[in-house]
Amino acid sequence: MKDTHASAIRHGIVDKGLKDGIWSVCVTTPGRPDLVASHRGTALPDLTWTQNADGWQAEIPVPVAMLGEGVQTLVLTTADDGTPVASISVAAGTALSQDMAAEVALLRAELDLLKRAFRTHCADSES
Repeated sequence: MKDTHASAIRHGIVDKGLKDGIWSVCVTTPGRPDLVASHRGTALPDLTWTQNADGWQAEIPVPVAMLGEGVQTLVLTTADDGTPVASISVAAGTALSQDMAAEVALLRAELDLLKRAFRTHCADSES
């Protein structure tokens, strides 16, 4: 019997995080979940399952291809219909720091605009 998205969510999925290049996810379901890990639409062959007291723990090694410029996402989906049930993103590279600096500059400019508009509003309200 295949584990569907609805039953996986009903039984619970707990993201245990990323440690030493291994993404761990615990699925509390009685039977072994039928899930697939993928990156950029390509299934990853190294997904391993271990049964424990809480259910099933998946360990997915992060592929080297994810360690590059920008943001990369690894997705865990149901095998039968491809419904996403969990994901993890890895962000790295110099382009990312430039993007973040540009985003912070934009947020500062927007905050300055809001402060000016608020001060104008307050000054107009007092008059």
